[in-house]
Amino acid sequence: MTASSPHGSGYACYFDQERYAYLASEFSAAWTQYSDAADFKRDTVRDQYTSVKQHVQNSHPQVYGDLMVVMDEPLGTWQSYRQAVRGNNAEIEITDRISERDANEEALRRQWEAGKIPMDTYYNYKSEQIRNDYLHAQLVQKLYPENAVVGEIDFACYKSAIQGVEKACGQTPQDSLDNLSGIADLCKAGIPAELIVKTAQSLC
Repeated sequence: MTASSPHGSGYACYFDQERYAYLASEFSAAWTQYSDAADFKRDTVRDQYTSVKQHVQNSHPQVYGDLMVVMDEPLGTWQSYRQAVRGNNAEIEITDRISERDANEEALRRQWEAGKIPMDTYYNYKSEQIRNDYLHAQLVQKLYPENAVVGEIDFACYKSAIQGVEKACGQTPQDSLDNLSGIADLCKAGIPAELIVKTAQSLC
């Protein structure tokens, strides 16, 4: 069971005003709260998945594997058995939902608004994020062939290209990690890592 689909983002939740950080994800919150309330002898993996999927509003949990074997097994088969804390009809409440791609920026923004960090810290982070987004958009625009024949990803190309691009242009901010999918697409289209890095150097 995963927190989101392969092409989607997970969502953070429960913003802590003292730590200025998100304490959980939608998926982990829904999973944990269901587990706290479950009857591990009676409730099944299917029951848990159905509840988690219902309470995770913004991403799309997925299940993989031999579902016929797993889904109707009692939870106690897979999680340590113990008595339910509240009963499995307990309300699950999740607050402060935000895409995990935006969580760091939002935490910094709140710190700045509260006077915990200088304005420059927040704006420097935001500027670096915008610069990185532009860099990767330009890389794909300049190099991706119009009639690309897309194959399997060449992981050697992907690793070498990322290392070269980050050495030339700086590390990819955490909130911009999805930009790396553009480099993966270039490698899938057969663009050599050396050309990706050389083009990035010209854009930096």
